[in-house]
Amino acid sequence: MPFFLDTELLLPLALSIAMIMTRLAFLFLAAPAFGAQVLPRNIGIAIVFVLSIAVYAGLPEVTILSLKPIDLVIAAFGEAALGAAAGLTARIVFSAAETAGQVMGVPMGLGFSQSVDPLTDSQSVVTSRFLGIIVAMLFFALDIHLVLIKYVVESFKILGPGEVVFDGQVGLLLARKGAMMFSSAIQLAAPVLVVLMGIMVSLGILARIAPKVNLFVLSFAVSIGVGLLALKAAIPNIVAYTRGLVLSIEPFVSEVLRSF
Repeated sequence: MPFFLDTELLLPLALSIAMIMTRLAFLFLAAPAFGAQVLPRNIGIAIVFVLSIAVYAGLPEVTILSLKPIDLVIAAFGEAALGAAAGLTARIVFSAAETAGQVMGVPMGLGFSQSVDPLTDSQSVVTSRFLGIIVAMLFFALDIHLVLIKYVVESFKILGPGEVVFDGQVGLLLARKGAMMFSSAIQLAAPVLVVLMGIMVSLGILARIAPKVNLFVLSFAVSIGVGLLALKAAIPNIVAYTRGLVLSIEPFVSEVLRSF
């Protein structure tokens, strides 16, 4: 009989902690840097578990969850959606910087030097990795990673474990914000792209004036050299603009979590 009573008391506790872990785990999976290949999986699991225990201990009151399997599945889906939505807010900013690097690198002729990015486990141009490193450094230097965790932890005070209901409006909000990724990428890459377009026009005119010149070899050297010089000159503006993008994560994640 005592074992039965202990089970009745421990089961709601275990389910509540599992829901908290689900929300935090999907935050870590969706957010950049946290879900990267460079972070060992066991360390990530340990961080999520410790945070979950701390969150549960800080909650004033936890609602007893329904033990019906269908209710638990729906609750887990809501927790996963909230955590992933918070992580995707930062992922959009990282993707904007990486896309800008891709847009710069290909016209410069660096598309042939693609290498594997350990953060995303995918192939990317050198300039894309370079801008990705800049935004990652700003992400941690400005403590935005702590902001993400803080907002998700505070969301438990409003929506307790298992109380999240996924709303389709959240997906529309993320889609609208995601569309900003492309405009931000073009604005980041614009200084270098303008210079590269001028180089292409100049080479086109040279091809008409001196058709015997081997422009295939010349264009590689000129595009890479001038493109890198333009990137070096534009670095201060790129860092300033990227800093603004990183700081926009905080109001963005606040808006996304309020929409649940």
